[in-house]
Amino acid sequence: VREGLFSAIAAGARIRLLVGDYLGITSPEALRLLVGWMESSGAAFEARLVELEKLRGRPDSFHPKAWRIADSSGGIIVVGSSNLSRAALVSGVEWNLVGETSGDDAIDRELIAAFDDLWQQATPLSADVVDRYAARTAPAGENGGRFTVKKYHSEKAVTADGWRHDRIQLLPLNPAFEPITLEPEDADALTIVGEFFRPVRAK
Repeated sequence: VREGLFSAIAAGARIRLLVGDYLGITSPEALRLLVGWMESSGAAFEARLVELEKLRGRPDSFHPKAWRIADSSGGIIVVGSSNLSRAALVSGVEWNLVGETSGDDAIDRELIAAFDDLWQQATPLSADVVDRYAARTAPAGENGGRFTVKKYHSEKAVTADGWRHDRIQLLPLNPAFEPITLEPEDADALTIVGEFFRPVRAK
Protein backbone atom coordinates (compact mmCIF):
# COMPACT_ATOMS: atom_id res chain seq x y z
CA VAL A 1 0.00 0.00 0.00
CA ARG A 2 2.73 2.47 0.96
CA GLU A 3 4.76 1.90 -2.20
CA GLY A 4 1.76 2.41 -4.48
CA LEU A 5 0.57 5.46 -2.59
CA PHE A 6 3.92 7.25 -2.64
CA SER A 7 4.51 6.34 -6.29
CA ALA A 8 1.20 8.01 -7.15
CA ILE A 9 2.09 11.09 -5.09
CA ALA A 10 5.49 11.32 -6.81
CA ALA A 11 3.64 11.28 -10.15
CA GLY A 12 1.52 14.25 -9.06
CA ALA A 13 -1.55 12.53 -7.61
CA ARG A 14 -3.70 13.98 -4.85
CA ILE A 15 -5.09 11.29 -2.54
CA ARG A 16 -7.94 11.50 -0.05
CA LEU A 17 -8.68 8.51 2.17
CA LEU A 18 -11.59 7.83 4.52
CA VAL A 19 -11.31 5.22 7.25
CA GLY A 20 -13.91 4.31 9.87
CA ASP A 21 -14.21 3.52 13.57
CA TYR A 22 -17.03 0.97 13.11
CA LEU A 23 -16.67 -1.83 15.71
CA GLY A 24 -13.20 -0.50 16.60
CA ILE A 25 -11.64 -2.84 14.04
CA THR A 26 -9.38 -0.21 12.45
CA SER A 27 -5.91 -0.56 13.95
CA PRO A 28 -4.62 2.50 15.88
CA GLU A 29 -1.13 1.59 14.63
CA ALA A 30 -2.37 1.84 11.05
CA LEU A 31 -3.92 5.24 11.79
CA ARG A 32 -0.63 6.46 13.25
CA LEU A 33 1.07 5.30 10.06
CA LEU A 34 -1.40 7.34 8.01
CA VAL A 35 -0.67 10.41 10.16
CA GLY A 36 3.03 9.96 9.43
CA TRP A 37 2.35 9.66 5.71
CA MET A 38 0.32 12.87 5.82
CA GLU A 39 3.14 14.71 7.57
CA SER A 40 5.68 13.58 4.96
CA SER A 41 3.40 14.19 1.94
CA GLY A 42 1.99 17.63 2.64
CA ALA A 43 -1.32 18.46 0.94
CA ALA A 44 -0.92 15.59 -1.55
CA PHE A 45 -2.27 13.04 0.94
CA GLU A 46 -5.12 13.58 3.40
CA ALA A 47 -6.90 11.06 5.61
CA ARG A 48 -9.94 11.44 7.82
CA LEU A 49 -11.71 9.23 10.35
CA VAL A 50 -15.43 8.60 9.95
CA GLU A 51 -16.80 8.38 13.49
CA LEU A 52 -20.09 6.51 13.37
CA GLU A 53 -21.77 8.44 16.18
CA LYS A 54 -21.07 11.74 14.39
CA LEU A 55 -22.58 10.75 11.06
CA ARG A 56 -25.80 12.42 10.00
CA GLY A 57 -28.76 10.16 10.66
CA ARG A 58 -26.81 7.98 13.11
CA PRO A 59 -26.56 4.88 10.85
CA ASP A 60 -26.07 1.46 12.45
CA SER A 61 -22.88 0.72 10.50
CA PHE A 62 -20.20 2.21 8.25
CA HIS A 63 -18.81 -0.46 5.97
CA PRO A 64 -18.17 0.82 2.40
CA LYS A 65 -15.09 -0.16 0.40
CA ALA A 66 -14.63 1.81 -2.81
CA TRP A 67 -11.90 3.52 -4.79
CA ARG A 68 -12.01 6.12 -7.54
CA ILE A 69 -8.83 6.78 -9.51
CA ALA A 70 -8.99 9.37 -12.27
CA ASP A 71 -6.84 11.68 -14.39
CA SER A 72 -7.26 13.64 -17.61
CA SER A 73 -7.41 10.43 -19.68
CA GLY A 74 -10.26 8.81 -17.73
CA GLY A 75 -10.78 6.82 -14.60
CA ILE A 76 -11.62 3.58 -12.87
CA ILE A 77 -13.99 2.84 -10.03
CA VAL A 78 -13.52 -0.18 -7.78
CA VAL A 79 -16.25 -1.39 -5.43
CA GLY A 80 -16.01 -4.64 -3.50
CA SER A 81 -15.09 -6.47 -0.33
CA SER A 82 -11.42 -5.52 0.09
CA ASN A 83 -10.33 -3.58 3.15
CA LEU A 84 -7.16 -1.48 3.08
CA SER A 85 -4.74 -4.24 4.01
CA ARG A 86 -2.12 -6.39 2.32
CA ALA A 87 -4.21 -9.53 2.85
CA ALA A 88 -7.28 -7.92 1.29
CA LEU A 89 -5.47 -6.34 -1.65
CA VAL A 90 -2.78 -8.92 -2.40
CA SER A 91 -2.97 -12.35 -0.79
CA GLY A 92 -6.58 -12.82 0.34
CA VAL A 93 -9.70 -14.01 -1.46
CA GLU A 94 -11.86 -10.94 -2.18
CA TRP A 95 -14.39 -9.98 -4.83
CA ASN A 96 -14.27 -6.52 -6.40
CA LEU A 97 -15.91 -5.00 -9.45
CA VAL A 98 -13.76 -2.66 -11.55
CA GLY A 99 -15.35 -0.28 -14.06
CA GLU A 100 -13.78 2.19 -16.49
CA THR A 101 -15.21 5.70 -16.79
CA SER A 102 -14.46 8.89 -18.67
CA GLY A 103 -13.65 10.54 -15.35
CA ASP A 104 -16.77 12.67 -15.63
CA ASP A 105 -19.55 10.13 -16.07
CA ALA A 106 -22.71 10.22 -13.96
CA ILE A 107 -21.28 7.47 -11.72
CA ASP A 108 -18.15 9.61 -11.18
CA ARG A 109 -20.24 12.58 -10.13
CA GLU A 110 -22.41 10.43 -7.85
CA LEU A 111 -19.41 8.88 -6.12
CA ILE A 112 -17.65 12.23 -5.74
CA ALA A 113 -20.76 13.78 -4.17
CA ALA A 114 -21.23 10.88 -1.76
CA PHE A 115 -17.55 10.89 -0.81
CA ASP A 116 -17.45 14.66 -0.34
CA ASP A 117 -20.50 14.47 1.93
CA LEU A 118 -18.77 11.89 4.15
CA TRP A 119 -15.51 13.84 3.96
CA GLN A 120 -17.16 16.93 5.41
CA GLN A 121 -18.61 14.88 8.29
CA ALA A 122 -15.34 13.06 9.04
CA THR A 123 -12.61 14.10 11.50
CA PRO A 124 -9.19 15.04 10.06
CA LEU A 125 -6.61 12.53 11.30
CA SER A 126 -4.02 13.77 13.77
CA ALA A 127 -1.94 12.25 16.55
CA ASP A 128 -4.50 13.49 19.12
CA VAL A 129 -7.43 11.99 17.21
CA VAL A 130 -5.65 8.63 16.98
CA ASP A 131 -4.78 8.70 20.70
CA ARG A 132 -8.44 9.32 21.57
CA TYR A 133 -9.55 6.53 19.25
CA ALA A 134 -6.97 4.13 20.72
CA ALA A 135 -8.08 4.94 24.28
CA ARG A 136 -11.72 4.41 23.29
CA THR A 137 -11.14 1.04 21.64
CA ALA A 138 -8.27 -0.42 23.71
CA PRO A 139 -10.26 -2.04 26.56
CA ALA A 140 -12.19 -4.77 24.78
CA GLY A 141 -13.98 -5.73 28.00
CA GLU A 142 -16.17 -3.76 30.39
CA ASN A 143 -13.58 -4.33 33.12
CA GLY A 144 -10.57 -3.35 30.99
CA GLY A 145 -9.63 -6.91 29.99
CA ARG A 146 -9.11 -8.44 26.59
CA PHE A 147 -12.54 -10.07 26.39
CA THR A 148 -16.08 -8.90 26.92
CA VAL A 149 -19.35 -10.57 27.84
CA LYS A 150 -22.37 -9.62 25.76
CA LYS A 151 -25.93 -10.92 25.59
CA TYR A 152 -26.73 -12.06 22.05
CA HIS A 153 -29.99 -10.77 20.53
CA SER A 154 -31.16 -11.40 16.98
CA GLU A 155 -34.10 -9.96 15.06
CA LYS A 156 -35.25 -12.39 12.36
CA ALA A 157 -37.49 -12.20 9.31
CA VAL A 158 -39.41 -15.01 7.66
CA THR A 159 -38.33 -15.84 4.09
CA ALA A 160 -39.42 -18.36 1.48
CA ASP A 161 -36.51 -20.58 2.54
CA GLY A 162 -37.12 -20.28 6.28
CA TRP A 163 -35.69 -17.21 8.03
CA ARG A 164 -32.81 -14.75 7.97
CA HIS A 165 -31.20 -12.30 10.39
CA ASP A 166 -32.40 -8.73 10.01
CA ARG A 167 -30.20 -7.37 12.78
CA ILE A 168 -27.88 -8.75 15.45
CA GLN A 169 -27.25 -6.92 18.71
CA LEU A 170 -24.64 -7.65 21.35
CA LEU A 171 -26.03 -6.23 24.58
CA PRO A 172 -23.51 -5.38 27.35
CA LEU A 173 -24.23 -6.60 30.85
CA ASN A 174 -22.81 -3.32 32.14
CA PRO A 175 -25.37 -0.53 31.40
CA ALA A 176 -22.58 2.03 31.17
CA PHE A 177 -21.65 0.57 27.77
CA GLU A 178 -23.56 0.91 24.51
CA PRO A 179 -24.90 -2.11 22.60
CA ILE A 180 -23.05 -3.21 19.47
CA THR A 181 -25.35 -3.49 16.45
CA LEU A 182 -24.24 -5.71 13.58
CA GLU A 183 -25.55 -6.13 10.11
CA PRO A 184 -25.72 -9.86 9.21
CA GLU A 185 -22.80 -9.54 6.78
CA ASP A 186 -20.64 -8.01 9.53
CA ALA A 187 -20.97 -10.90 11.97
CA ASP A 188 -17.82 -12.57 10.59
CA ALA A 189 -15.76 -9.64 11.87
CA LEU A 190 -16.16 -10.90 15.46
CA THR A 191 -14.85 -14.03 17.11
CA ILE A 192 -16.92 -15.79 19.77
CA VAL A 193 -14.53 -17.36 22.27
CA GLY A 194 -17.13 -18.81 24.61
CA GLU A 195 -20.77 -18.91 25.65
CA PHE A 196 -22.07 -18.40 29.17
CA PHE A 197 -24.93 -20.66 30.24
CA ARG A 198 -25.08 -20.57 34.05
CA PRO A 199 -22.77 -20.49 37.05
CA VAL A 200 -21.60 -23.83 38.40
CA ARG A 201 -22.31 -24.31 42.09
CA ALA A 202 -20.86 -27.04 44.25
CA LYS A 203 -23.47 -29.35 45.81
